[in-house]
Amino acid sequence: MSPVRCSGPVTRREALRAGALALGGVTLPQLLAARADGRAPDTAVILFWMWGGPSHYETFDPKPDAPEEIRGPFRPTRTPVPGTQVCELFPQLARLADRFALVRSLRHESSVHNDSSIEVLTGKPVPRPDPTSTALSEHPDFGMIAAALRRGSAPGVPGYVGIPKVPFMVRPAYLGVAAHGFATGDPAAPGFRPAALSPAAGLDRGRLSTRHDLVGELDGLRRRAGDTPGGLGEMRGRALDLLTSPAVAAAFDLGREAPRTRDRYGRHLWGQSCLLARRLVEAGTAVVTIDALAPKLSDRYFSWDDHINPQTKWDLADAMRCRAPFMD
Repeated sequence: MSPVRCSGPVTRREALRAGALALGGVTLPQLLAARADGRAPDTAVILFWMWGGPSHYETFDPKPDAPEEIRGPFRPTRTPVPGTQVCELFPQLARLADRFALVRSLRHESSVHNDSSIEVLTGKPVPRPDPTSTALSEHPDFGMIAAALRRGSAPGVPGYVGIPKVPFMVRPAYLGVAAHGFATGDPAAPGFRPAALSPAAGLDRGRLSTRHDLVGELDGLRRRAGDTPGGLGEMRGRALDLLTSPAVAAAFDLGREAPRTRDRYGRHLWGQSCLLARRLVEAGTAVVTIDALAPKLSDRYFSWDDHINPQTKWDLADAMRCRAPFMD
């Protein structure tokens, strides 16, 4: 048998091309081999999912030399990285430009929000365009794949979490319902605690384990009789872990953070979502998706889907001035 030679480190561009967010491109043998390996890398992804897609000109790719009708109303701001400018609305991000990477080469062929969202999240285009924006994915997204690969990396802690919810157009498909993300609800709400972590009224936590054991025995009887319960048993096990795990309770408890820290993140949906996301990845969650509609759910500019429309009085420049300070 000839020895297997290592090709050496790949370039940064090759790594981005192979990985990026398109983890949906892994093959079934790769997925099964990774799961069988059982090792969980000490890595995590926090995706700040900006619904509708913010304008590049008004964020990270200003065109100061373009004609006035193209370049937009805001000036660019210098950063510590030579040749890199960002919009003037992001002074704090501009100062941190040497700490992050801008990938300007991502593209797709779709003109429909749902279709393009599915392609970014799963790595696979939809087979047929859906102009109604009601399409659902036929493949799991990268968070669901990570949750399947990272099972057991942190007992009780969900592998995939959506704050306040998981993008609605993606589903676990052939990975099974157990790979679906855990939705938290609004972490900026007073007395925040995910509803799924609170047992129903009158249900004693101390009796949960006994009930779970009984359900396991019944599932065993069903399997021996030829009736397969699918992923429901695994879901019940995870639900029990969520309800009884001290690590889960601690990760979701924003009250453990100093008031000064919570203020620094911002007492709004985006700020508290980012703070919760940080706590979750520290506890072992592999992927957290922050559903960044508006910094406050009651805001007039409720998404990044900016269209200048006199009838709705939606104005791109005004919308950017409202949202940019929260994001910055």
